[in-house]
Amino acid sequence: MKFKRYGFITAIMFGVAFSYEMALDEFYKRIEQNSIPLIQNKANFDSALQDYKASMSWETSYVESEISMGKTSSNSAFNIESTTLLMLTPRLPWVTSIMKSSFQTKNIQYQKQYDLLKTLTLIGAKRLYFSYEIMEEKYNIYKQREQIFLSQLKIAEARLKAGSVAKKDYTNFKNSYYEAKLARMETQKQIVNLRASLLKALGLRKYDGVIKVQDLGFEIKYKKEELENLSESSPYLEILALSAKDSGINARASSAMLFDSFEIGAGLQNTTQGSLQENLATVRIQVPIPLTTKYSHLKKKYLILQSAALRELEVKKNNLKLEAQSYVRQLEIKREYMDLQNDSVANKKALMDMGKTAYESQKISLFEYLSYQNSYMESLIKRLEAKMDYIDVETLLEEALGVILTQGKNNE
Repeated sequence: MKFKRYGFITAIMFGVAFSYEMALDEFYKRIEQNSIPLIQNKANFDSALQDYKASMSWETSYVESEISMGKTSSNSAFNIESTTLLMLTPRLPWVTSIMKSSFQTKNIQYQKQYDLLKTLTLIGAKRLYFSYEIMEEKYNIYKQREQIFLSQLKIAEARLKAGSVAKKDYTNFKNSYYEAKLARMETQKQIVNLRASLLKALGLRKYDGVIKVQDLGFEIKYKKEELENLSESSPYLEILALSAKDSGINARASSAMLFDSFEIGAGLQNTTQGSLQENLATVRIQVPIPLTTKYSHLKKKYLILQSAALRELEVKKNNLKLEAQSYVRQLEIKREYMDLQNDSVANKKALMDMGKTAYESQKISLFEYLSYQNSYMESLIKRLEAKMDYIDVETLLEEALGVILTQGKNNE
């Protein structure tokens, strides 16, 4: 991370001379590292995979030992009989094969779920940064407007004393100054709140300067047709398809688990009668007899889940396409609105400049000139609000598709 001097502009805004500035990759990396939901999801992802690996392992092997002793009625000698077996419980090969297939599917599914959550987290962080950046721009505008009103208020006050301005006009003008100051202070409060949220998301310490991310633009760099096609390959659909596939595998596994494992053991049987001793090798095999409906019910369970996932996949695919079309159309309208706002700003700027010339030549009053200035400032604020509105819809589109569409250099 680099630290850059912003000098006069930053000092005016916040009374400091330094700011955080980071590259786009650093921004995304910090967001991922400091997101509590991502940390928890990653841990759950890794632990779930370990659980599944454990379920594929053999059951615990054990040593079984049985000892009998005593005297028989036909023999007065003391008898000892012992049997010691080492028991193994291997999984049958066909069951292991199916479980490995399920494990591979789950591994891909978990990874895609994590990647999707990470993408959504980054999209949210990106919107937070734009909100912070736009609020800073608003602050500059309100600050400038407050300073204009303050300087002109002093002029009006002098004219009031000279008797060339009425008390009522002066009071109204003073109210406008207070409103401008209050608006600036309210914006400053929002900046503090947004900065705190951004610092937490980035894992940074408390800081009162400006945070800048290089090369983070808000314009989508895809054509309309490409955006709608992204709905066909959305990660939401991939996850649902994997869920359906895994349910199908589990349905097959439920049938195979009728004979999922058996027990086999070998050991030594020792018989001692007085001074006589006899040793025999012993082998024991225990094969389960599945006289139960448990596994048939499990198979039905997974088939129901598979059917639901496939149906959900169809519905989700259609919904994503409709959402993408709606958001793309909204962005087109909002882009036109932003262009009109740019024209409005340029027009009001020209009007303000003409008003300044007329005021300096005493063709219009101070209050009329200030109304032109105020109108220009309001148009700047509305343009920022239009930009934020555009970013909000853009965020909804990215969240709906599960894809970041704005990564790269700013092409405003």
